[in-house]
Amino acid sequence: MHGPPYADESPEDSIVFDIAVVDVNNGLQINPFSAENGIWANPAYSPVVAGPDGNPAYYIAYFQAREPLNSPGSQYDLWIADRDGSNARALFPGLDKPGMRLPDPEDGIMWSPTARQIALIHQGNLWIIDVKTGQAFPITSDGRASRPRWSRTR
Repeated sequence: MHGPPYADESPEDSIVFDIAVVDVNNGLQINPFSAENGIWANPAYSPVVAGPDGNPAYYIAYFQAREPLNSPGSQYDLWIADRDGSNARALFPGLDKPGMRLPDPEDGIMWSPTARQIALIHQGNLWIIDVKTGQAFPITSDGRASRPRWSRTR
């Protein structure tokens, strides 16, 4: 969603983009969930899993622009946070490495069914990232991967 105007632009033309969370069934709203993420934040909920206390939990992964006020041309990093926005941390590719370019919204964040891994496209290749450790592994190397999806085998 558009964040507060940066300068004298109208609110609907703001160059600031925030993430907001709205639960229409329970009236919950976190606005902003995360501020100044950039236009290509593409937030994605994880599947519901057992949290550290044994209760149901889920997480939100999203992209964060390195230059949020120039987000259409910025590089991005994958971040993950608890469902209320707490415990946010950068996950991939690493702040010491070139960031991601996000030209196609279809190449967004794809959680594994167990919420232990995330699949995404980086530099045209499929990567799998371990959510807990942040270790990332390229699965392809030809630069032609797109639209990651998970399937479960029995």
